[in-house]
Amino acid sequence: MKIFISAILFTLFLFFNNIIFAQTTHIVQASDFVFTPSSLTISQGDTVKWVWVNGMHTTTSDSTVGEEVWNGPLDQSHLSFSHVFSHDGVFHYKCIYHVGLGMIGTITVESPTFVSNNIEKPYSYSLEQNYPNPFNPSTTIRYSLQYESRVKLIIYNVLGETVKVLRNTTETAGYHKISFNLAGLTSGIYFYEIDARSTDGRHQFLNVKKLILLK
Repeated sequence: MKIFISAILFTLFLFFNNIIFAQTTHIVQASDFVFTPSSLTISQGDTVKWVWVNGMHTTTSDSTVGEEVWNGPLDQSHLSFSHVFSHDGVFHYKCIYHVGLGMIGTITVESPTFVSNNIEKPYSYSLEQNYPNPFNPSTTIRYSLQYESRVKLIIYNVLGETVKVLRNTTETAGYHKISFNLAGLTSGIYFYEIDARSTDGRHQFLNVKKLILLK
């Protein structure tokens, strides 16, 4: 009887850790003196994996002590490395060779909720209007994925030029959001586009909306 109860408790433990606190791996590519994406919003317990594309890079956190510290080699001999984020907060990373060229990034870690993406799945893909809009300089975009998908979320200017890559990673089915700022850009009209393709290759979702930066 005790063994049976222990088995049930262990099963529940696995359920709550793997379902309620579903984890995601986010990919950051290092190439051409830039990180893509350079800004990530993730959940506590998620993994960020830095992947070498070209160039000479070594990625390190902005401190050598604290709650989240890493110092990973990233080059032709070390094609990737990962770090699991277990604390809330805003954390910065950089390439020590190219930080002078602006090769830096930011990771915002949020607490997980008790509503799992695997428990409450949306019935369709969607992209919501950013809020607030107009904004200065920060705003939030929410979107939903009906299936696990490879997601690209990009900001364009009126000329169709990319000004910021918000997401370029694989994400679980569920409800997602990202907060960001465009402090370095001039006032005007911009557009954000989502391209979500299910990992099984059977579904694709494309949508574009307008946002207004008003300083």
